[in-house]
Amino acid sequence: MVIYITIRNMANFLASAYCEYLRWNKYIDFCDYTKHFSPQDASWFDVFQRLIIDNPNIEFKVFNFEGFKKDKPKLIESISFGKITNFNENIQPSRQKFSQSELTLISGCQVSDNKKNNSFQPFEADIVQLCNEKLNQDLLLFRQLPNVKIINDVE
Repeated sequence: MVIYITIRNMANFLASAYCEYLRWNKYIDFCDYTKHFSPQDASWFDVFQRLIIDNPNIEFKVFNFEGFKKDKPKLIESISFGKITNFNENIQPSRQKFSQSELTLISGCQVSDNKKNNSFQPFEADIVQLCNEKLNQDLLLFRQLPNVKIINDVE
């Protein structure tokens, strides 16, 4: 058995999770959505460590979502067990994303301007950087477990 786990920068994850929440639930202000959570202190390793250690006969494959655009072929090949090695890059997403400006209007929080890709990024750059560091620490810890393989490892 193989279990796939995708992890990402926690600040990016929370922004994305909030957007998904808004699609399917009653409105909640972003500040209220995250008020009891410090993304820079959260650890994916802490979330999955017990599951992985308690199941030494299961292979866990971890994908770092921050490299998704670059590493999409590696992920697709891995989750298809090598059966799909080519795919069409021109396939459009199945639904429209919220833009930075749309989410700024409805989120209730003043957010940093993210001209790079027009995605919703409600956290300041220093928090995002701390989350990147935490993600890298988590990846180092995952690498130490014998039943874990990082799919898009850049080690």
